[in-house]
Amino acid sequence: MATATYLQMVSADELLALERTPSGINTLDQPVCASTHFAASLNFFLTGTAYPDGAVNTLGAALSGSRSVEAPTLENGAFYVTETAAIPDVVRALTSVDRDALRASVASADLASLVEDEELYDLELLDDAEVPDAIVSELDALLAFYVQVDTAGGAVVSYTT
Repeated sequence: MATATYLQMVSADELLALERTPSGINTLDQPVCASTHFAASLNFFLTGTAYPDGAVNTLGAALSGSRSVEAPTLENGAFYVTETAAIPDVVRALTSVDRDALRASVASADLASLVEDEELYDLELLDDAEVPDAIVSELDALLAFYVQVDTAGGAVVSYTT
């Protein structure tokens, strides 16, 4: 089963409102947003684990935030926050990823084992030959989103469903 991760830029005031009323995440519809079906795989190839601790891993914070806010109305019970102050670090980390090395790493991986052992079910959405370019494309889209957020001085909230 493939999941989807949704990311949205919020201002400091919007983040405070979400922290006061976490169910507001269900109706949040920001114009600066991104989504991916490949969060687990992108995390795995960037950090070595599908579910990194974003509090200690800047690349992991890009999709998993650096802290969570309980939101019982969401399927997984929380949304994740990447604070405004951390956004430039995320941009630098995403920019510094060597795209050719990433593509080669993905191309040489045993994708069937990763689906089974690491539960990277999102890889089943593509033929094996498509995966390296898809992962790099997802990385580039994520970077473009974070550059917009950085330029606007926002924070990011995200959740997976």
